[in-house]
Parts: sequence; C-alpha cells; structure tokens
Amino acid sequence: MNNSSSPDDHQFGRFTTVTKYLKRYRRHLVLGGVAIVLTNALMLCLPYITKLIFDDLENNGSPDRILRLVLLSIGLAILAGVFRFFVRRTIIWASRHIEYDLRCELFAHMLKLSPTFYHRTRTGDIMARATNDLEAVRMMIGPGIMHTANTIVTLVIAIAFMAYLSPKLTLYALLPTVIFPVVVNRLGNQVHRRFLRIQQHFSQLTATVQESMAGIRVIKAYRQEQAESEHFADMSDEYVTLNLGMARIYAAFFPLILFLASGLNLTVLYLGGLDVMDGTIPFGTLVAFFGYLSMLMWPVVALGWVVSLYQRGTASLDRINNILHTRPEVADHGGNLFKGPMQGRIELRDLSFSYNGRPVLDGISLTIEAGQTVGLVGMTAAGKTTLVSLLPRLYRLPRGRIFIDGRDVNDWELAALRRQIG
Repeated sequence: MNNSSSPDDHQFGRFTTVTKYLKRYRRHLVLGGVAIVLTNALMLCLPYITKLIFDDLENNGSPDRILRLVLLSIGLAILAGVFRFFVRRTIIWASRHIEYDLRCELFAHMLKLSPTFYHRTRTGDIMARATNDLEAVRMMIGPGIMHTANTIVTLVIAIAFMAYLSPKLTLYALLPTVIFPVVVNRLGNQVHRRFLRIQQHFSQLTATVQESMAGIRVIKAYRQEQAESEHFADMSDEYVTLNLGMARIYAAFFPLILFLASGLNLTVLYLGGLDVMDGTIPFGTLVAFFGYLSMLMWPVVALGWVVSLYQRGTASLDRINNILHTRPEVADHGGNLFKGPMQGRIELRDLSFSYNGRPVLDGISLTIEAGQTVGLVGMTAAGKTTLVSLLPRLYRLPRGRIFIDGRDVNDWELAALRRQIG
C-alpha cells in the first residue's frame, strides 16, 4: 500500500518544512535584513552626493568642500561593503545550516520508512532529492531571501530619492514597469514546469547510474557494456535537451529586460536633457537621477532570477515533501504495548504474504520452541528472507499470524521487538 501523499495534498503546508528552520535562525535573518537596509541606504546616498559635487562644480564651489564630498563618498562605499559582507555572513550562513538540518531530517525520516517504500522508489531518485533538490531549496532560502530583500529596499529608497529630485522623470521612469509583472509571471510558470521535468529526469539518470554500478557483474557477464553506454547516452542527451530548453527561457528573458532598461534610459535621457536645457532642473540632478536609475536595473534583473529560484525551490520542495509526508507502513499503534523480555518461542499460524500482489508465502504454519535451531531451505525467491523479515515486523502484517512467546507481534513495542531479535 502506498502511503505517500501528492504535493497537492500538502499545498497549504508546503513551506512548513522550512519555516520551522527559518524561525530557528531568525536572529541571523533579522541581522541580515538590518545589514541589507544599511548597505542600500549608504550606497543610495552616493548619487545624491554626486549631485552636490556637480552643483558645486557648476557654481564654482569650494575645492575643500568638493574634496570632503569625495572622501565622504569613499567612506560610505567602504562602510557599505562592510555591511554587505555581514549580509552574506548572516543570511547565506543561515541557509547553509538550514540545508544541513533539512538533509538530516530527510535522512532520519527515510530510516523510519518501511522496506516497501524502497521497493517502489529507485535509489537514484532518492539520491537526487537528497542532493540537487536540497540545493535548490537552499538557493530559494538563502540567495532568494537576500535578493528579494535587497530589491525591495533598493526600490523603496531609490524611488524616494528619484521622486525628490524630479517627480516628472520618476513618473516617466516607472511607467514601463507595468509590463514587468506580466513578463515575470510567464517566466515563473515556464521555469516551474521545466525545472520539475529536469529534476525528475535527473532522478532517472542518477538511478540508471546507481543500478548499472550495482549490477556491474551482470553487465559484464552478458557483455552489455555497449548497450548500457548507449542507453545512458540517450538519457544524457534528453537531460541536455531539457536544460537547453531552460537556457532558452533565460536567453530570451534577460535580453528583454536589458532592452526595456536601455529604452527607459534613452527616454529619461531625452526628457531629462530637455529639462536641463530649459533650465528646469540642474545638470547635477540629472546625473544623480541616472545614478539611481542605474541602481534600479540590477534589482529588476535580479527579480527575474529570484522568481526562477523560487520556482525551482518550490518544485524541489514538493519532491522533498513527498518523502517527508510518507508515513511508515509499520508503526506502534499505541496502547499498552509489550516490551519483553523475550524468551524466543515463535509460532506461525497460516501465514501468507504478497509483494505488490505477488504471493511469496502461502499458508505457512510452524512452531519453533525457545532455544531450538531451525534451518529454512528453499530455492531463490522462495520466501526465506521474507519469512524472517516478518518476525521483527519489517512489513505490515495482519493479526493472528505470527506469535512470539504466545503474544501477537502486533502487540509488541517495535523498538523492544527489533532490539531483542537483532
């Protein structure tokens, strides 16, 4: 029976997997947020200082004042660099630790799952989720949060400065941004679908390598090296094709953003130049305005990358949640469970068992007294290992089939049962 749950069943609680870790490292995230605000506040002062320098140059200002403004710019840039270091030292540090904690949680949970889970799930798929998918989730948490906060802070402060310098030019500069949500939404939907397919195919690719290496003796014995190489090459070609499809999306998106940004710069340059020639605004104001406009370009471009990180991260998080939401088929049912000590008398009563509908054991009845030695003999796949695996309840078993010391194995506490058998 498959107890795994689809990602759609847990859509509402998708992020609960990581939010508990975000709370654990909230101190680092808060400090990182403060560092982001200070970094951008300092950097966004530089264009305004540049305006003051140009104003002094136009008005034959004091060389000492100009020198002080230049030194102030250098000092602010150095201080902003220090705070930028702390941004990465806190937020990226936290994301690495969240990745570590989530990987440990995933591994610990997989140790609790029943063998049937591993019968129906390829090892390569599990490895892909524990490596590539976890890295995608980390990128969503670390760089994703960092660049999102950086974009928001930069937009707020830069637009405030721009509106102070020239409300009219600010309006012209912001009008084209109405199309950004449409472009970003289309990008996000495409990235999510394609990245999910890429990760699923990467799982198959990893599983193929793992199975080939595990069965290398069979491959060599039957001279199947060439066939396996061709099969792997076909799968690799498809993986490359899927990634090239993703690359085409980026190849179209980022030039489009840069084209819009260039058109915006030319528009502001033309309109702002007219205002300067009319004497409406000083030349230094136009220079500062362009400084802020250029600072907005990277956050706008980064916004597309953040959307990509988010879509990649959510696709991978769904795949990780699919494992974390899988419950062990065999677990203590609660109540007064027996813990032993165990004497060792084993009784099988009309025991039957099937793997995915394929009968393995059929009507086995047997009594083994404590201290008695019994050998199980049979052909390969006759059910010897399965019978022994049922004693510690590695698989789900109906009541009334196996008894240890006269007590149904379903009434034993799992930890005590397995410890004494092991």
